[in-house]
Amino acid sequence: MKRMFTKSKTKADILSMLDRMIAQHGDAMSIPMLRVDQSDHLKLYTCALTTGFLQAMICRLPRSLENPEGIQRALVMKKVSEIEERLSSGPYGFPNAIVITLRCQDSPYITVAPLESRTSDSSGIVLLTVALHRYREHIAACAADEAGYLLAPEQELLGYMIDGHHRTEGAYAAGKLDYPFLTGVYLDLDLRKMAASFAEINCNQEKPSAIHTNAIRNLSGLMSDRENTAFDLMDELNGRAGLFHDRIKMFDGPRARSLPRAYVNSSKMQKLLEINLQNGFNYTAFSARVEAIETYFSAWKACYPQAWDSSAHVLTKTMGIDILFDLYGLLSEFMRSSILAPGALPERE
Repeated sequence: MKRMFTKSKTKADILSMLDRMIAQHGDAMSIPMLRVDQSDHLKLYTCALTTGFLQAMICRLPRSLENPEGIQRALVMKKVSEIEERLSSGPYGFPNAIVITLRCQDSPYITVAPLESRTSDSSGIVLLTVALHRYREHIAACAADEAGYLLAPEQELLGYMIDGHHRTEGAYAAGKLDYPFLTGVYLDLDLRKMAASFAEINCNQEKPSAIHTNAIRNLSGLMSDRENTAFDLMDELNGRAGLFHDRIKMFDGPRARSLPRAYVNSSKMQKLLEINLQNGFNYTAFSARVEAIETYFSAWKACYPQAWDSSAHVLTKTMGIDILFDLYGLLSEFMRSSILAPGALPERE
């Protein structure tokens, strides 16, 4: 794996980002940080740090063959590209924090000091000051390999990334060097404590279910027009009197005993409807689309009345619904071309 995708940027890239920060802040920059006391005896602060700061001063430590004691997962460029696309297409927020540790003890380039104030209200606020010009001189004097990468970035940079290297790399790829990330900053963590921090963030975290993710994407407005249409069709099929009434699992958790058996979960039904928006009976009117789907499935029920809604058969389990939707587009196209008048709704017979 190329070093550019592991520990740091090239020496030239780092110097360029430092020049940008020096032009913005002068020879030194100061950032207020708020102390977060979590009773674990670790020095933890929160603040906002930019992409440029995190890429120019913080060393990534992904676990790989070349770095077996690394902390993070290997960088997945597909995830980086997705973040780059989101940031490039318009405003996008990352409310979850980047987590880093700074090597402050005996550092000639970093100081952390209490914020001077006339009141005692700022006792938990400190100023992180970075000597940008002196740090730039240091990086300029560092040895680099033939490709331009620092020979020992873990020694030369000012700290280590614990969590967030995909987000910062995606922002860098999008050219968002001044993009501010909410950042949790530990001071002087050793490798063991860095690993413990990563584990606390990631190892006990359970990814949301496909059902919940699908609903939240719709609620938040992140779906495309096609996805929204499919969601609305699904919601209508599940809510109206018909074959799919209360038969689509729309929520996580135990299903109420008063509800009938679910045929399919919402994330699967969403995908099946998206595929069939064009291949099926693609009527302009929303109600006509719903009626066409209901009529199609009622025909299958009439053909196989014993198998319909029978736990001994597959017809109304996820696999059966999937198979029937595979045939929906083919039969719809045949009926449109050979049987139905233009714009006419199909009949069950």
